[in-house]
Amino acid sequence: MLLPSFEGVTVQRVTTAEEVAQWGPAFVDAYRHIFADAPYHEVFAEDEVDAIWRRLTAARGNITLIAIDPQGAVVGFGIAIPLAEAPDVARELNGLVPVKATSYLVELGVEASWRRRGLARHLVRLRIALLDRATTTHVVLRVAEGRSATFEMYRAMHFTDMGVSMQVRRLRTDGTLQTDVRHFMSRVLSQVQFEDDPTARE
Repeated sequence: MLLPSFEGVTVQRVTTAEEVAQWGPAFVDAYRHIFADAPYHEVFAEDEVDAIWRRLTAARGNITLIAIDPQGAVVGFGIAIPLAEAPDVARELNGLVPVKATSYLVELGVEASWRRRGLARHLVRLRIALLDRATTTHVVLRVAEGRSATFEMYRAMHFTDMGVSMQVRRLRTDGTLQTDVRHFMSRVLSQVQFEDDPTARE
């Protein structure tokens, strides 16, 4: 399913088993490259990312988007799943949001050459626009501590800091194990007037 493009980058929603198989290797390459780059410097093995891809694309009600440049390379991705499909996160947020009516924007990545050009925001807006408003009232996500550009992007999109965080331990490209603090942000879909629906544009 093709969605509104962004400055020549095609955005496709991955929905079928054939598309999952087709785009899996490209997602793995993009994921590893994006998160090995600054400011993340994180190391992911191929089989680890392949497992992430298969788990998220198999999740009930997932919204999986990939951004493809004119040369056919994946330069960005965004994945949302129902919060109930992420039990570890749901436990952290239980009582703060209605778990069964909340979507979790679990993955967002953009190649360095496409950052600060609006592609990340486009992928967030598309995922929100594709949510079923009859069953979804809240959206949550995690943002790493200290990455102010990303935090400010989400805040400009009406997400607020929930005052809840998780620690994530990752191997870095310099060979060290380091712990990141990830802060949760949330948005009530009925709280603000919804932005122009990007799925309605050519």
